[in-house]
Amino acid sequence: MEALESRQLLSGTLAATAGQKIEVMANQSFSTPVSTFSSARAGAAAADFFATIQWSNGDVSAGAIAATGTDANGNLLFTVAPDGGYADPGVGAQTALIDITDSLSGDTLESSTAVASDGQF
Repeated sequence: MEALESRQLLSGTLAATAGQKIEVMANQSFSTPVSTFSSARAGAAAADFFATIQWSNGDVSAGAIAATGTDANGNLLFTVAPDGGYADPGVGAQTALIDITDSLSGDTLESSTAVASDGQF
């Protein structure tokens, strides 16, 4: 199993949710969300955002964005997952850099997820 841990930078009306951890199997495709973010922009919808996921092995994936509800402050919550899945090669520690852009406001967010193979955190 591998654990993924989120870290983030804030920008404009977007904010990443800290502390997210997930586990995936090395060398197997997964489509588990790798980032969770919120938008303070009223009326924001998943279709308003686009994301790319840059994996440390050089692969780049499109991010599939899904709305998941609201936070305690009324901000809209969204997740980003590898669109079509991603097969992690399971070789040592890796990083996934997730770039999220609000196509209407122009706000951007950069979120990184540390990927550890064989419990290397």
